[in-house]
Amino acid sequence: MSFGDQENEDQRLGPVFSLSIDTENQVWVADPSHNRIQIYSSNGKLIRCLQNEGESPEDLQEPVSVCCMANGEILIGDKSIYLLKHFDADGEMRHGLKKEGLAFSEIYFLDSHPDHGIFATDYWNNQILHLNFKLEVISIAKNPGIRAGQLGKVGGLVISKDQLMVADFENFRVQALKVPHI
Repeated sequence: MSFGDQENEDQRLGPVFSLSIDTENQVWVADPSHNRIQIYSSNGKLIRCLQNEGESPEDLQEPVSVCCMANGEILIGDKSIYLLKHFDADGEMRHGLKKEGLAFSEIYFLDSHPDHGIFATDYWNNQILHLNFKLEVISIAKNPGIRAGQLGKVGGLVISKDQLMVADFENFRVQALKVPHI
């Protein structure tokens, strides 16, 4: 099965970097080239689209990442003044992490865990951001290099138990890092 390429021309996806599955098994896809998030059923049927004009800071502005949290809340990384936005289950923005003062580009990959918080990768700058659920920075992992514990371009990541599994794209490996509880 494939989807996103079969819709009407105005509903087709552009390049996809990030997707997430919510508690209802719906697939959320960040579609930055069309300035939207597409939401599909588990069988690939387009259910709805989150899109706006990007006039206010809370609006989507070329969303590059999405993460559905276990409590129904959503994290979105886009190209607005916010590096990340945290929306409640009703779609209201609860928190935002401004780019200003952070040496981060865009966040392409996200994961969250109730005990460990939020982790986000900055592919272009070889770093991982660790946040609490108010989008306050706990730590930044930036240790470029090729040795164990050092990072090249960081791709996808996932939290499993007490480990953060990181796709170290540039060094052709997966690294397992121990994560602290928040």
